[in-house]
Amino acid sequence: MRKGDILVIAAILLLTGAIAMFFFSSEKGGSATVSIDGKQVQTIDLSGEAKNYTFLDGDIVLRVENGKIRFLEAHCPDLVCVHTGWLSIPGRVAACVPNRVIVQVEGKLDDEVDVVLY
Repeated sequence: MRKGDILVIAAILLLTGAIAMFFFSSEKGGSATVSIDGKQVQTIDLSGEAKNYTFLDGDIVLRVENGKIRFLEAHCPDLVCVHTGWLSIPGRVAACVPNRVIVQVEGKLDDEVDVVLY
């Protein structure tokens, strides 16, 4: 092996590491706000331990785990909110429309373009 070969291999390894860090290190939201009837009722820290939060006398159950939040249970006919799944990216929202509950992940939004349409 020559010096040039070693430099090329080192450059490829550095580039591969940088690409892996970019794709696998997504920033998690730090907190989530819960609003009922358009009024913010609670801010939940997503970095804490795994925990369930109940609202509306147990009709809504939210689950926080590993920096993410989701609707775990809801007493509504279609359960769209439950099927939305985990939220962790700042700006993401899930809503239970029949119960008028909205959950939004707070945090720094990326300036990165999500989709471009022509």
